[in-house]
Amino acid sequence: MTTRTEIHNQFKQDARPSLPIEIIERGKREKEFYDRYSDPSQIPDEVLVVPKDFENLDMPLEIARLVPSLPGKTVCDYGCGYGLTSAFFALRGAQTFAFDVSETNVSIASRTARVNEVADRVFLQVAQGEDTGYPKDSFDLIFGKGVLHHLATAVAAHEMYRILKPGGAAVFFEPFGENKLLEWARRCPLRSSEHRHTRDERNILYSDLTVLASCFDRVSFRETGLVTIAKTLCRKVEVGMVAIPRGGRTLDTLASWDRWIFARLPILRRVAPFVVICMFKEGGMTGAGKVLRELAQGLHHTRAERPKTDGCLDSHCDA
Repeated sequence: MTTRTEIHNQFKQDARPSLPIEIIERGKREKEFYDRYSDPSQIPDEVLVVPKDFENLDMPLEIARLVPSLPGKTVCDYGCGYGLTSAFFALRGAQTFAFDVSETNVSIASRTARVNEVADRVFLQVAQGEDTGYPKDSFDLIFGKGVLHHLATAVAAHEMYRILKPGGAAVFFEPFGENKLLEWARRCPLRSSEHRHTRDERNILYSDLTVLASCFDRVSFRETGLVTIAKTLCRKVEVGMVAIPRGGRTLDTLASWDRWIFARLPILRRVAPFVVICMFKEGGMTGAGKVLRELAQGLHHTRAERPKTDGCLDSHCDA
């Protein structure tokens, strides 16, 4: 039987060539930022327990519908933060590999795995999203929340494509930056000091989706959050850099309103505060990739609805 150490060592092999110095420096600044605002001594264990309704509270619909098929799959939590999502996937039966640029965050994520009794299924390491060090064709699913907009988009996209298995999918939930008024509000100096931003982060634009499409065989996206941004009023607890929401039924209702509004008034998609991005690597369409492609067809808008900023983009990336 393969031991935990053997598995972890296997996934630390096949590292990529050194990153350009500007990306390395960017990673150092991100690390310093999160190490500064994440104090393990101020984070009680109860905050790190994955809520029973976590999939309805804090996960995009694409992932929520995918969860039943996760047992036996290999998942990468891309930029894991405090590790609640990593523990969530592990609780659903996935073998979960997770990383973060911050050593402090990885330390807290390790505690999260222990608190949720999944330490034997969560493998953690410190790494940058542009160079994870994982072997080629490793993962059925990659998931990240609020991570991609901290990275060099093209470099990170090539890395994600490299480590995805053929037929796999990467799903990201990101802040959307097309609404200029909202962008001003996000960075307004009058906001609370609790709303922290790093120097290098830049919210996702339609132009970034085009970059992603140049690196994947297929990319689809869904603008969201026009109404569900109200979920910020439903926060239950905020400690360090983590917030646990509440009001699952209310959020479900708001999400359905979001979809109804965007379906009938597509012009409003550009002002959405968030975007869900699904990226696919062609191959045997089984497991995560097959399910998510079906989800994308049902949830994401089409070329006909938005001729200048498509919801589905087809391309190819040479890994």
